[in-house]
Amino acid sequence: MTLMAMIQKFRISGLILTMLLICQFSCHSNFDPDKWKADTSKRKEQSIDLIKSGVLIDKSYKEIIHLLGGCDVDSRLNKLSDEAEAMESFTLKYFLGGCNWIDFEKMVIEFENDTVVKVYKECD
Repeated sequence: MTLMAMIQKFRISGLILTMLLICQFSCHSNFDPDKWKADTSKRKEQSIDLIKSGVLIDKSYKEIIHLLGGCDVDSRLNKLSDEAEAMESFTLKYFLGGCNWIDFEKMVIEFENDTVVKVYKECD
């Protein structure tokens, strides 16, 4: 390998390393669980970080409740307790505020076998 080829290889490696470091320090979540629980008016902003970062994916129901506190809507609520515990898939919803004149925006957390598989927003 020539000297020029080695220099080029190190430049590319250095560039990749620099990009990874920048992403590590700038691609973090600004989510604060204490603010989420204390001030529901800040949930809309924080939900963006939660969804983009993917931090909730693969967490259990207990981990979500510990992190976010109680939800506003649990799809298991209208079920008998034995039925609710046996449900393999269910959703939790957290109100984020208004999204138009009559509807509320919610962050929806979908579970399969007690593990978060999808997090998104909905307005209805």
